[in-house]
Amino acid sequence: MNIKDRAKDSIVDFINDEAFYAYKKNKAEIEKGTLAIHLFATVSLLSYIIFFLINNESFEWLDLVINMLVVIIYYCLAVFSNHEPFNAFICTICIVAVVLLANLFLSSQPGIKGLILKVALIVYISMKLEAAKMVQAYNKTNSIKA
Repeated sequence: MNIKDRAKDSIVDFINDEAFYAYKKNKAEIEKGTLAIHLFATVSLLSYIIFFLINNESFEWLDLVINMLVVIIYYCLAVFSNHEPFNAFICTICIVAVVLLANLFLSSQPGIKGLILKVALIVYISMKLEAAKMVQAYNKTNSIKA
């Protein structure tokens, strides 16, 4: 037995807590949800910019400002999900749903791609809610600051 094998065998895992390992697993799920929000915000930003560059003859500053504010809110919620994931995911679902409904009712031609993307994000974030709830509860009980 060489020195490396003895060192490997002597390392003891002092964290033998099921809740901690569940927290780590759920935290990885939260990071996937956060990445999804970042990707959605980036795709939304790019699509808004491309739309306004293509349609410059019917350019309206109010639409651009509103869309940019919504994108900024998405980015802020993605950052907030690192601190309080459950609250951030609920807010993200609500804001995406409001934007989706406003787009359906106020737009003369709602885009099917945007509709599919928003519904996919809502479903994906909804699947991560249980993990977010567990992580947020674990953070509160163990006073972990993200």
